Amino acid sequence: MCIGMPARVVSVNAASAIVEALGMKKTVTTRLLGELQPGDFVTVHADIAYGRISREEYDTAKVLWKKLAKCS
Repeated sequence: MCIGMPARVVSVNAASAIVEALGMKKTVTTRLLGELQPGDFVTVHADIAYGRISREEYDTAKVLWKKLAKCS
């Protein structure tokens, strides 16, 4: 099972994008999702953007990830 981290798309190239997740920027492949635009929200695991999410889902997931980070 994988757990996707919520991320906001910052910029897009042909088959990759730079995303921001919890203050960190990372390049991820976008081949599973097709065309993305800066400002879109996605879930990321192992440097692969694999799901589109809404702004509301992003906000909720971000809060949960921050709570998980405090547990470790």
